[in-house]
Amino acid sequence: MDIKKLYADTCILAGEVPIYSFLTYCDICARSLISAYGEKAVLGEGEYATPASLSDAFAVDDAFYNAVLLFAAGKVGVDDGLLEKSKTEADAAYRALWRKAAKGKRIMGVTW
Repeated sequence: MDIKKLYADTCILAGEVPIYSFLTYCDICARSLISAYGEKAVLGEGEYATPASLSDAFAVDDAFYNAVLLFAAGKVGVDDGLLEKSKTEADAAYRALWRKAAKGKRIMGVTW
């Protein structure tokens, strides 16, 4: 995920956001996504590392872009409803990734 684009979109949505606060919100969101859905589903490639600047790599999968964007904007204080919408977007992204991974597969050996 491109963290520079994410920062620009957050600034458009929420006004000017201090970079350190933005990076902290992204880290909080990424860690909560990893704890909720697991590393395999959330991380695109590589291991997760806390971003220290806008030029660092952000290993969260692009499907969770809207969830991270809404979380950061909600934490800035634009609207409290954005945090709930962020959870909804994260659930939708996880289900879409799960469906994509499960397409064409079937459960073997299930008997009653």
